[in-house]
Amino acid sequence: MATPQQKNSNVQLLACLVDEDDTGDYRFLVDGRHVKYVSTAPGTFCDFDEVGRVFAPVLLGEIFPPFPIGDWNKGHVARDPVTGKVTFIKTEKVLFAGVKSDWHTVKFDELEFSYQDRLRQRVRVVTHPKINGGGPVLMKSRSGLGK
Repeated sequence: MATPQQKNSNVQLLACLVDEDDTGDYRFLVDGRHVKYVSTAPGTFCDFDEVGRVFAPVLLGEIFPPFPIGDWNKGHVARDPVTGKVTFIKTEKVLFAGVKSDWHTVKFDELEFSYQDRLRQRVRVVTHPKINGGGPVLMKSRSGLGK
């Protein structure tokens, strides 16, 4: 008998921004290599407090619906108007705008960082082999999730 797979076990929360009006913008890493941006409609997660909407184990295991398979990088989650269940109502492949001006010449790929701890919504303790001799440093992600 096969062991049931946990919902969204291949998904990692990279960043999130949750507003008081109950909307949210999330950035996820799927299968260790595909970055996906997901927005939520107002009222989608009204049954959950803000902590649940940003705490990865609760968010991915209990709140978010299963991630759809396929080649997409932008999704929208809302309540189905008929069933009331939280679901992906739209997924699409889009070309996001790039950075127009760099303020620093050194660039790092976010996927090269190892996350050690989350201190706040956008502040994490991370390590990178080329920074601080591989020791821990603080990393603050920007708001807006690249939109």
